[in-house]
Order: sequence, then C-alpha cells, then structure tokens
Amino acid sequence: MFCKKCGTQLEVDAVECSNCETSVQPGKFCQKCGGTMPADATVCGSCNTRSAVKSHQMQWVALGLNFVAFIFFGILGGDYATYEVNFFDWLTIPTALAALILAAVFKGHIVLKIINIIIAAFLFIGAIGWVLM
Repeated sequence: MFCKKCGTQLEVDAVECSNCETSVQPGKFCQKCGGTMPADATVCGSCNTRSAVKSHQMQWVALGLNFVAFIFFGILGGDYATYEVNFFDWLTIPTALAALILAAVFKGHIVLKIINIIIAAFLFIGAIGWVLM
C-alpha cells in the first residue's frame, strides 16, 4: 500500500504515512486492479469488479445449507423402516437446491465449491428419490 499524498510505501498496519504524516484510511484492495476500496465496499470503484469476499462467503453459506439439508433428511426425515415421508423430507429438496445453486454460481475456493456441489447434488437427488418412491 502506498501513501495517496506522497507515494511512500506504507506498512500493512500503518495508521499514518511515515514521510508526510497523512492519515491512512482503513480499506481493502481490489484483487483485479489493485485499487483501494473502502472497507465496506463490495464493488471496486476503479474497475467495477465485485469483491471476492462476498463470493467466498457464499460458499460457506452453501455449506451451511448443506448441513441443514443433511439434518432435515438424515435425522429429522421420515421413517425409513416403514417408508413414511414427512415434512422435513419435503423441506430438504429446496434447501439442497439452494445450496447447489449457491455453490455453482458463486466463486470461491475450488475444493469447497466441489464439496458443496457434490453434497448438495446427493441430498437433492436423494430427497427427490425418497419423496417420489
């Protein structure tokens, strides 16, 4: 990071420039163009790129939805001995579908993305198969 006023390279945790004593505003940097962004910004003002933090967070949301769908289907679901379908089996379908869509659409760590897609697909297909059986 560089000082906006004099161009001196700053430390990562600098509060002010060591050369001209200009205060440094806390913020983040665009991963595409390297431009400075306000800490609460989700889109870069220079190149209009959406912040990658949002995409990575959505992969964790998808993982959470997968966990909820697993609880619905595996633990709260119908009685597998008597083939009874209940409300939670039906609730698994939209939950797993939402996790599948989030995992497929948003960028993130590739391993987490693949894991989310596989788990959501198995839960979605399994729930549909169980409900229609």
